[in-house]
Amino acid sequence: MGRRLTRSVPLLFVLLIAMGRASAQAAPLIDTISPASGAPGTKVTIVGRGFTADNTVVFGKARIAHVKIASAVAITCTTNPNCRPGIRQRLEFPVPRSQHGRVKVSVTNAGGSSNAVDFDVLN
Repeated sequence: MGRRLTRSVPLLFVLLIAMGRASAQAAPLIDTISPASGAPGTKVTIVGRGFTADNTVVFGKARIAHVKIASAVAITCTTNPNCRPGIRQRLEFPVPRSQHGRVKVSVTNAGGSSNAVDFDVLN
C-alpha cells in the first residue's frame, strides 16, 4: 500500500500544478497566441506553461484579472527530439474594447511575468 501512495502523490501533484491548484515557482511562458489578430470582443487563446489558478493577462495597456486555466494537457516525449515535455495550459479571454493597433500581450501571476507576444487589434 505504501508504494501505491508513493506513486500516486507525484501524479496528483502534477495534476494540481496543471490546473493551477499548487504552487509552481516558474514564471509563465507563452508558446502561442491564437488568433494573432482580431476585433474587440474576439475570443483569444494563449497556450503556454506556468499558469496558475489566478492569472492576469496584460493586453497592451489593459489588464484582464482573474483569468482561469481553460484546460491543461501533460506532454510526454519519447523519440521526437523537437518535443517539449511538460504541462501545456490554455487561457481564454476576449480582446478588450479599449485597445487598437498592435499591442504586446503577456501573463503575470505569483510566479512572475511571461514573455510578451504581439497581437493586432482590428477596428
